[in-house]
Amino acid sequence: MRARRLLPCRDDYNDVRPHGSLRGLTPNEYSADRRRGVDGTHRAAHNYNMDGRVTRVSGDELRLSAKLQSQIRIAVTPHYVDPDALLAREFSKCTDCYCGLREDDSVHAFFMVRWDEDSHRVFLGLSGTSLEARRSGLVHRLYSAFIADARAWESTKDTRLLLWGTTASPAALRVVQTMFADAAPRPDGSATQREKDTVRILLPQLGAVVSPGAHPFVAREIATATRYSVAESQRNGRYAQEHGIDLLERLGVREERGDRLVFLCRVPPVPAIERVSNFSTAGTAASATAR
Repeated sequence: MRARRLLPCRDDYNDVRPHGSLRGLTPNEYSADRRRGVDGTHRAAHNYNMDGRVTRVSGDELRLSAKLQSQIRIAVTPHYVDPDALLAREFSKCTDCYCGLREDDSVHAFFMVRWDEDSHRVFLGLSGTSLEARRSGLVHRLYSAFIADARAWESTKDTRLLLWGTTASPAALRVVQTMFADAAPRPDGSATQREKDTVRILLPQLGAVVSPGAHPFVAREIATATRYSVAESQRNGRYAQEHGIDLLERLGVREERGDRLVFLCRVPPVPAIERVSNFSTAGTAASATAR
């Protein structure tokens, strides 16, 4: 049965701010609007008025839109030897896709997620950006948009979500460690026993088991049909060196062999200064209404 997605309705994202050291959404730089979707259908969408616009489409909309799938394929193709199998799997499983659109409404960044509300988990799936939009911060605004939705869900349900995923990319690993909370494994490779037990429960969903002698968060040879391009592998190497990210190397995660690092994390809390700002704004609005 496909996971259900019941995100609370929201009129705006003006309370979304960057979390951690990476660039994200900032207040009053975007608004909710109705716009024509990338597949030509008219629907409600969250529209961030910055260098690019961010919209969230459902997995069903994505699967019905050949145009949207084609644009995502164009954006991701330079990063993989052959992305077709990877994209087919991600398209079939995602419940939501956050898309970063440029002025011509073409997709230059995307982030797919898979909600499983019954187990209070969200799988953080494939994300990527076109070569033209690299270092623009657009993809990080997609992560911030998801964080806003996840915070709203947690507030409505009064329940914390468990976020998880896999990666062999040092840039993606840095996103997990800086934009999300309680990331495991930690930069030194450590994890609590509870976190290790959780990963053991999740591994079968990836078709993997804990390999003898391997770190419990390392899933061996689960992505043998997915290979980074030579250029992407070189970029990953430079990025890891520039930012001092050596966890993947130390744990023996070999992308060319199909290895992936499993990670766990949580929705980051709203910073105290932001809560005060939101409270003050709400109070001002209430006073204006009363007058």
